[in-house]
Amino acid sequence: MARRSEHSLEEIKLMIFQAAETIIDESGFTNLKVRNIAMDIGYTVGSIYMVFDNLADLILQLNARSLEI
Repeated sequence: MARRSEHSLEEIKLMIFQAAETIIDESGFTNLKVRNIAMDIGYTVGSIYMVFDNLADLILQLNARSLEI
């Protein structure tokens, strides 16, 4: 994986979305936790909160993204 400083906020956002979708597909919605996403993408929990206000915001944007696809 690339160094953290090499990712823009948009790239990190995309990585978060991809990790969240994978977690939901493999483990179910109840296992969607910010800590699990952070471990999957190699970032800290705080980094995720730089992109999203909270888990509810992430879920809302993830749902909106799924409607666009």
